[in-house]
Amino acid sequence: VTKCATEVRMRCCKDGQPATFKVSLSWSKPQPAEAGFCSREEIGDKITSLTERLLADRTTRGESASFEKEHAIVVEMQALDVPDLTIIDLPGIVRTAVEGQNASVIEDVRNLLNRYLQQDRTVILAVVPCNVDIATVDIIEMARKADPQGQRTIGVLTKPDLIDEGAEKDVVETLKNAKKPLELGYIMVKNRSPKQIEDGVSLSDARRKEREYFDSHPVFGKEDAALFGVDR
Repeated sequence: VTKCATEVRMRCCKDGQPATFKVSLSWSKPQPAEAGFCSREEIGDKITSLTERLLADRTTRGESASFEKEHAIVVEMQALDVPDLTIIDLPGIVRTAVEGQNASVIEDVRNLLNRYLQQDRTVILAVVPCNVDIATVDIIEMARKADPQGQRTIGVLTKPDLIDEGAEKDVVETLKNAKKPLELGYIMVKNRSPKQIEDGVSLSDARRKEREYFDSHPVFGKEDAALFGVDR
């Protein structure tokens, strides 16, 4: 569960320059011991540690430790195989607080999302699970309000393996921009499952498995291949 914003700032370096990776917090206070330079493989663990550090800091201030709304985790990557691009991973919309969460988390998350969505330079990737009715998804409406012309919003359908058998037709209608139209349309991806991440499935293997899944799927395999997959 995403408990704060994570900004991944990527820069493509020149030939001969060493690749560098750094994880830190966006606050002005001294950086905790967990922050600093690391290897590519250590980035995930650094993010986990710094998330815990952010939430612990909230606890010391007597605030709820379920969500951090002010500060972000910043990942700086300089390497030959990355583009000049910043990606911001944001938490999903919260409709109801669960045990251990303050009721304010609902509004806090929405305010955080809007802070980024309303920035004119932000390209909005509105992520929607395939097994959820698109008509009930809040992020599409939030994106419409922030980007009424639809010039910077793309719908991303995920978790296609969770679609109920026989329900693929409805999902295809959404994917082909017929059900909840977006100016820039939709694309469908299949990322690693929690089990695959735990088993150490690499990103390259995940992309290969994703292509195989869509190409061999009895429904999706008959549609335009350009609508499927991270690589496409």
